[in-house]
Amino acid sequence: MKLKKKLLNLRRIQNADLSLDTFNYNSHTTGSDVLWAGVPLLTKMGNSFPSRVGASLVNAVGLGELVCHSIDEYINKAISLYENKNELKKIKDELKKDKKNKPLFNTQEFTDSMEEFFEEILV
Repeated sequence: MKLKKKLLNLRRIQNADLSLDTFNYNSHTTGSDVLWAGVPLLTKMGNSFPSRVGASLVNAVGLGELVCHSIDEYINKAISLYENKNELKKIKDELKKDKKNKPLFNTQEFTDSMEEFFEEILV
C-alpha cells in the first residue's frame, strides 16, 4: 500500500511545471521526489546543512542553474521561468534525459561506492 501511495504522489507532482523550494530549510525527500517526477526544483542555497540540501539535489541531476544565492535571484529566476516556457521545457527535458544515470538516481553507483568505502575503512 505504501508503494501505491508513493506512485500516486509522484504522478500528482508531475502536474507541476516548477517546484519552489523552501528556505531556510530545504525540501530534502520532497525535493528528491519532485526531481524524480521530472519537475525542476528552484532552490536558494544558504549556509547551514538544511539550507544546502536543495542545491545538492539539483546539482546531482546536472541543473546547477536552478541554484540561487539570494532572495532576489530566486524571485527573478522563478518569474523568468514562468515567463519563458521554452526555457522551462528545455530544463525539464534535460532533467528527464538519461535520468537513471544521474548521480541522484543511480542507486547501483551509490551502492558500489558505499561498498568500496566500507572495504577501505575495514582494511
